[in-house]
Amino acid sequence: MNTAFSDVAEDSVRALVADSPLAWLVPAAAPEEARLMPCLPVEQGKFRIEGHLPIAAPITAILRTDPRLTILFKGPDAYISPRVVGDERWGPTWNFASVALRGTVDFQEHRTQSIVKRLTAHMEGSNDPEWIARRMGDRFDLLSKRIVGFEFTVEVCKPRFKLGQDETEETRQKIMNHFPDSPLGAAMRRQDDQT
Repeated sequence: MNTAFSDVAEDSVRALVADSPLAWLVPAAAPEEARLMPCLPVEQGKFRIEGHLPIAAPITAILRTDPRLTILFKGPDAYISPRVVGDERWGPTWNFASVALRGTVDFQEHRTQSIVKRLTAHMEGSNDPEWIARRMGDRFDLLSKRIVGFEFTVEVCKPRFKLGQDETEETRQKIMNHFPDSPLGAAMRRQDDQT
């Protein structure tokens, strides 16, 4: 495996999580109970993730017994045709950014509302995490009782950012020019900035 795809700065991994927060949560004790849920990186300190789960979901009961969890994030991706690089002999490929995180969950019932407010503010592009609770009124409290917040401590981080690092500079430039304003193009430019 090309280590250029896995030698990724933690800042790039955090950016992928923040930009693509919907992730597969896969409990070690019962992978078949995996669930898609939005999560965000904790902004300060050691690399951690926070999110929430439905209290009634099987995954929640499983993680209360065995807190080992893998979280899978998929960032931007695109098929790259030989037409993009202007060389019919060039092999088509798929560029993408992803990360697998392994660690443990700590349920944080007392932080459930603040975790949801932060996630909503992030997704809405707001600096005011309280606006959702104000707008929803009593319904916010009612719905919050059906979920539980958690903090996930990252013990193993396995990024795979296949963003054309193994291509010539000319080919990479053609790919980035083909995706000028896309998340994939932005990820490729960010990768360039870190090398």
